Amino acid sequence: MSITACGAIVAAPAAAQQLDEIIVTAQKREQSLLEVPAAVSAISGDSLQSAGIESVGELEFYIPSIVIAENSGSAVVATALVTRGIGVNGNLPYFEPSTALFVDGAYRSRSALGLDDLVNIDRVEFLRGPQSTLYGRNASAGVLSVLTERPRDEWGGFLDVTGQVESVGEDPFGFLARGEASGPVSDTVGAGLSFTYRDLDDVMEVTGSPQIDSVNGEESYTVRGQLEFKVSDALNVRVTGGIANRDLNGPASELFFDAGSFGLFTLLESFNDGLRARQNGEDLGAGANATFDGLLALGVVPTAEGVPVTPPHNDAWDRRVHWDEQKFGGLEGSDVALDIRYELANGWTLNAVSSYNEYEAADHQDLDQTPLPIGTYEETQEGDAISQEIRLTSKAGDGPVDWIVGAFYLKDELSRQVEFQIDADGPLLGAGVNGDVGRFVGSLDTDSISVFGDLTWRPADKWELAAGLRWIREEKDAVKTNSRFNGSGPVSAAFVAGPFASVFDPSDSGSDDLSTNDTTYSVRVSYDINDDLLLYGLHSRGFKSGTFNIVWGPVGPAEDGFEVRNETVDAFELGVKGTFADGRVQLSADVYHQTHEDYQTAAFIGTIFNLSNAEEASTQGLEVDAQWAPTDRLRLSASLAFTDAEYEEFTNAPCSTVDTPDANGNCDQSGYQLPFVSDWTATIGAQYERPLPLGDLILRADLAVAGDYNPDLQLAPYFEQDGYERLNLRATWSTERFDLTGFVSNLTDAEIVDWGGASNLGQGTTSGQFIIQSGRTFGLTGRVKF
Repeated sequence: MSITACGAIVAAPAAAQQLDEIIVTAQKREQSLLEVPAAVSAISGDSLQSAGIESVGELEFYIPSIVIAENSGSAVVATALVTRGIGVNGNLPYFEPSTALFVDGAYRSRSALGLDDLVNIDRVEFLRGPQSTLYGRNASAGVLSVLTERPRDEWGGFLDVTGQVESVGEDPFGFLARGEASGPVSDTVGAGLSFTYRDLDDVMEVTGSPQIDSVNGEESYTVRGQLEFKVSDALNVRVTGGIANRDLNGPASELFFDAGSFGLFTLLESFNDGLRARQNGEDLGAGANATFDGLLALGVVPTAEGVPVTPPHNDAWDRRVHWDEQKFGGLEGSDVALDIRYELANGWTLNAVSSYNEYEAADHQDLDQTPLPIGTYEETQEGDAISQEIRLTSKAGDGPVDWIVGAFYLKDELSRQVEFQIDADGPLLGAGVNGDVGRFVGSLDTDSISVFGDLTWRPADKWELAAGLRWIREEKDAVKTNSRFNGSGPVSAAFVAGPFASVFDPSDSGSDDLSTNDTTYSVRVSYDINDDLLLYGLHSRGFKSGTFNIVWGPVGPAEDGFEVRNETVDAFELGVKGTFADGRVQLSADVYHQTHEDYQTAAFIGTIFNLSNAEEASTQGLEVDAQWAPTDRLRLSASLAFTDAEYEEFTNAPCSTVDTPDANGNCDQSGYQLPFVSDWTATIGAQYERPLPLGDLILRADLAVAGDYNPDLQLAPYFEQDGYERLNLRATWSTERFDLTGFVSNLTDAEIVDWGGASNLGQGTTSGQFIIQSGRTFGLTGRVKF
């Protein structure tokens, strides 16, 4: 939701009035951002620092038409990238993102990987619309490309230390540190090293539990390094790699209960000690016994007798939960990439990008999300991927034709295990007995290969015609196995027949495979109205491969076994971009329309995710970005995006509580607005610099505004969120060696939801849960530069 050429706003020297030119590689060759005939945003590393952007999730407040929900689905490996309204929930590792993520040119099949804290960044490029020709697999909505800085010609770097405090929460203090250094090792070798560290205290209070008192903290670190070998004038070899470790007891969901659920949980908790005493053979007296007998006859199995307790909290914004079980998880990951560039004697460039990444993740939480020991949830996940891309690129501008040809290969393996365990109060809901366990084990192996080419022709002065083509073949093998057991004896009849009966039904196990081919293409035309103004139009066809509904529980509306079909998209775009007022104003605008056939979508229905294909979804809209340097000290920016994204036809959608199912148990959501989408978003940014006797004073303000949206994948109307206004302020005193910055993020204390859905035991009710972003946060950052 921000500035197409954000780097231009702050990268220009204070004495210059013209906005700087940004060079991007959005079309796999170096070009000026304003010469790329497509909707592309680029933010430089300097701009990331000036705006205080320290994680990819914050980019959604600076780039138009993107939503980045880092904590979607309350899982460790869970980040949703939604572009122009198109995207899926991040807590679905088998469901690949529609916006493809690349780090230094290497593809990342899981959107949560590669989204570590932003440090040592040269620029971030965001391409909107289908990019399936030049970027390959699963780029049916767009591409987010993060590019790190190469080693400097002279040694230099910085060290940041930040202290911050959030205005709400149990223990809202945080400490962050970042640093990097790079430079020459010899005349032909450069090296660099960067790190991040964050220690965020728990911001959510836990009440009603003697074991825990707070959740939602994090301790994490990343380390990245690189080596660059300038073997000769023609050959350059760069190796990058890193490790990441996240140790957290969150993210935790804020809960809200409808009247019936709230009353039930309060009643059940208040009867806790009494039922246990009765189960142990104690006589509670005629009145209490009669009460228990009456509740049992109604099908309510309480666990207490009249003990005054604190009822569950019913405020989705109070940063408090009412659990009996600790929430914790972790992620360990590593990656390495090799980038080899060789310039042939005729000016052509041969480029090979190889990468490998792996990760392990775990998650433990309170299954029932109540203060009663009903059940626990355990998840482990492992994945690794290897990719290889080879490109041959012609010399730019060498005659009327430029071209690129290449090939891509990916092998990706993923395994996941989930266990639900019934605890002491499992009989409460007729869920089973203590020790009953349901286990799900699933795996998905993917092999993808493609070849592609792109050709640009300049038939006459000012005109440029281009076309791209890509052939893709993918093979996937999937296995899912459900089982039930109890370490102390046989599984209880209640666990087999109760609320989890279908969740771990062994008969729902199976295996499947798919093999698919598809061809994507793009056609582009551009016209230079004058030296400063470009008009372009394009049509592209995108593709996202099918996958499998490998979740615990029934597969829902997936039609062929548990296969989710391929998704295709046809997109049309018309845009204009240019500079005005002697380079002091930059403007870009585009209108677009996209139609997605067999759109892959998902919904959280209490204990499982339900995957399906909507027959058709569409998105269309207008995006405008502008930057202005009215004086040598002041830089202004603004953006505006109107988005109309809806299901054109979705007749087999999962039903929310307020929907009336058809004979097959499905609902018709045709005409519904897609989740996460605001009809409109806007940003305004301003930066003012003033020289001081010692150093410079830099003042910055960024305002992001959005309309109403629904973060629930089932689109239940009671999850609808009001629009928000989010204001960030920063003041920096900068010298040659030191910076000191005071900041406040989200000064307006906007209530922003990353994700919403039914509570784990709330399907069939209007109870639910939210993952919410941080509130008003104050902080101070000191930087040492060397």
